[in-house]
Amino acid sequence: MPEAYTSSLEIVDELARCRPQWMLPKTDKHRLQPLFRDWKAKNGFWRRLTEQPDEFADVLKHADLPTLNGARAQAYGRRKDFLAQGLTKTAHLDKWEGAFPAPREGWDGDKIEAWRPESMAAITYALSLAHGPYWDWIRCFVDLDRVDVHGPDWLRFWLYDCERDRLPLQWLWWAVSFLQAFRKTTDGNPADTQLAQYLPECDVFVTADKGFGWVVDECRKYDVCALPDVWIIPGGGNGVTQMLARFA
Repeated sequence: MPEAYTSSLEIVDELARCRPQWMLPKTDKHRLQPLFRDWKAKNGFWRRLTEQPDEFADVLKHADLPTLNGARAQAYGRRKDFLAQGLTKTAHLDKWEGAFPAPREGWDGDKIEAWRPESMAAITYALSLAHGPYWDWIRCFVDLDRVDVHGPDWLRFWLYDCERDRLPLQWLWWAVSFLQAFRKTTDGNPADTQLAQYLPECDVFVTADKGFGWVVDECRKYDVCALPDVWIIPGGGNGVTQMLARFA
């Protein structure tokens, strides 16, 4: 299943705990079942991708490229800001806090753990994309007509009510993107952040990217979610040979 599905489910569970009034009386199976079928059926998404790779590549190029370029610009901008502030070595992630530049309804004016407003902003944006993946999955469980994602109750959910250990993928998304800014930024950073959402489902993560491996090992220190062992291998054929030898 896609990372948007597992990420959406943990948000749904936490909304059910903290904002039960926003939940649908029962799961909308009319919407949910077609989504499952498309991902799991033999003639679903993966079959279409195999048979029509060029068409899918063209769709992604025109539909998702602006979003990807925006994420890349954000990654480069964060790295630039870190360098300008002399931030060359990360402190304990739990010590990073922030505040809004101006008062906001629902915010108590205090310092907030850094992952909270960033996760809120990301999911708020995701839910603004009608028929986007998060919108598709979450609306099967949550009555989105009752949720004002720009209102104080939504803000308080993210800043105060939700718990980090119940939203490990949201924290992991923030931690990976944040830690990347302490190393050389590349066009691949946003894709690595998305890929990281699958890591809790893995036993071993094999990569030739030492920077990405460092980020995963840093995240592991906080024990927010299970993360795989990292194997750093050389790029190219030698790396494949080493990987197969270690699995033998």
